[in-house]
Amino acid sequence: MKEAAIAVVSLIIGFFLSRIRSDLERRRDAKNDFRMFVSVRKGRIPQKGFIEFHETTKAEIRDAVSRLTPFLRCYEFKPVEMACAAYGDIEHGNLDDQYESDLRRKALEIDKLPVPEKPSDILKTHLDRLYDSVT
Repeated sequence: MKEAAIAVVSLIIGFFLSRIRSDLERRRDAKNDFRMFVSVRKGRIPQKGFIEFHETTKAEIRDAVSRLTPFLRCYEFKPVEMACAAYGDIEHGNLDDQYESDLRRKALEIDKLPVPEKPSDILKTHLDRLYDSVT
């Protein structure tokens, strides 16, 4: 009788440990999928057409965050949500193709006008934040 009880307890403990391991693996896989998604988008930043790229990826990122959300703990969601919102809030005026040109940037500098950040750098920075927001 005692041996049967030990076997049942062992079986129950084994079940719960495998369940915990499975849940941890699913969470890890979801986070890795999200990071891979963001990395692919970062690699696809174009040489021009930054506004169109931003509009397209904005919706894709919201979808990817929605797929990730069920696997995040409450305290893990806030940084992802904030990074996603920041990406969505990028001003299109900052993504004008003319600001990518080194010649245009040099002309602004010579005229002592403010030189905005390159649109490709803005997008890279925000995508990096998204990537880093998943811990």
